[in-house]
Amino acid sequence: MLAIGLIFGRLFHQPMAEFLPFLSLGLVIWGTIGASLGEGAITFVGAEGYIKQFPFPKAVYIFRALVSMHVVFLTGLIIYFFVALSYGKFNLLGIVFSLPGVLFFVLTNFAHVVICAHLGAKFRDVPHMISAAFQVLFYVTPVMYTVEMLKSRHLDFIYLFNPFYYMIEIIRRPMLQGVMPGWDVYLPALGYAVFVLAFAAFIVKKLSNRIVYVL
Repeated sequence: MLAIGLIFGRLFHQPMAEFLPFLSLGLVIWGTIGASLGEGAITFVGAEGYIKQFPFPKAVYIFRALVSMHVVFLTGLIIYFFVALSYGKFNLLGIVFSLPGVLFFVLTNFAHVVICAHLGAKFRDVPHMISAAFQVLFYVTPVMYTVEMLKSRHLDFIYLFNPFYYMIEIIRRPMLQGVMPGWDVYLPALGYAVFVLAFAAFIVKKLSNRIVYVL
């Protein structure tokens, strides 16, 4: 975070007191989204021995992966809090305002893990495809650069139609600014959460009973 912040803060001519907390929080959230997709895709594959030998519900492996990646998320937030305190940007009220966003965030990541775990078990190239796609998505999601920078260059479409931007913003905006995100953030985030949860339910119905046979 420090290395990227120092380099890109200077390249983008951003004040470090504003840019480094923005960047550090964005990277923590982005890393968790990436884990829900990438690590989610190997959830069943990594637990193949247990799945074939023990009749545990498959939800056990889903929640084990989900808890693990969110423990890392909380650890990353400690780093963000340290950065925010260092620059006098720590906002206790913002943490309270971010809690609904964190709930949406966890539910969406849960759906990601469910979808990718089932697809990753059936199609073994899925983790590699996600890894490659996620590298591209990183550069078209406002993690390292601000929305204002995109607007000034007429690149609004990069974030307006990017669901991951809203997943980040429902947590980052309240923590950084101490305000509740508007409906322009909550509605797309809610819509995306409902979509992936519905798709996860469809995937479970179609593939869950066949997991032990495809592993």
